[in-house]
Amino acid sequence: MLSKRVRVKYRKKYPAFLIGHLDTVKEILRGMRRAAWQFEFTAGFNPTIKYSSTPALSLGFLSEAEYIDVCLTENVKEFKKAEFTISLAEGLQIIEITELSPGELPINDKVKGFRYEIASKDGQEIKMAAPSKSVKLVKKEKYYIILDTFKRDGGIKNPRKGIKEGKYAIKKLSCIFS
Repeated sequence: MLSKRVRVKYRKKYPAFLIGHLDTVKEILRGMRRAAWQFEFTAGFNPTIKYSSTPALSLGFLSEAEYIDVCLTENVKEFKKAEFTISLAEGLQIIEITELSPGELPINDKVKGFRYEIASKDGQEIKMAAPSKSVKLVKKEKYYIILDTFKRDGGIKNPRKGIKEGKYAIKKLSCIFS
């Protein structure tokens, strides 16, 4: 049995951004199962699907780029991709599915950081403390900030940290790869 790995890039919009990370991953795997994808399972008493995903996205964040790598026992055909996309919950949207080469690192090992967009919901100016070493301010306007957060000391910095009180819409725009 020859194992193939595929990388699924997906987007989380309303109302799916209210679903937690583990439930989102389960929903995507369930959609793949409905489309009759043939998974590779772990060995042992309770076999589970072999997969790897990007670090968890905080609840309530919109996202333009989330990834999950899944090990399969067969190639994915076009008709299965279409069936998979149809069976997902509202607000989850598949952007692309790519087959990975045998030596490629899992997605979690490749991610170096994330790019976020923070916009004021209530029309108040966004006030931010001086960024730390693991945060880089890319663009700042009165009601709008784009910043990059990086892996540092075993974790990825929370984009809310350092921003003063207020109502904000936070969207993860992309992953930064090493």
